[in-house]
Amino acid sequence: MVEESEEVVEEVVEEKSEVEKVRADLDSITKANDEVEAQLLRKEELRARMALGGQSEAGQAPVKPAAPTDEEIAEKFDKGEVDILK
Repeated sequence: MVEESEEVVEEVVEEKSEVEKVRADLDSITKANDEVEAQLLRKEELRARMALGGQSEAGQAPVKPAAPTDEEIAEKFDKGEVDILK
């Protein structure tokens, strides 16, 4: 009977340590979720300010592609994508 109670005590101690580990993991996950939520709120506020302040991407002039360099033209010629003789 004493051996059984010692086994029960050991099981309870093991379960308690497992519960403590789970609680610690839960706390760290909760903290990480709170940080992510705060970052998302900041991003939303920034997007709203940009939209209201006229600094959003809409209405901006499109970026013109840069002229291809000689190396890029040579690579395309080697691949057969460009005919420089035309």
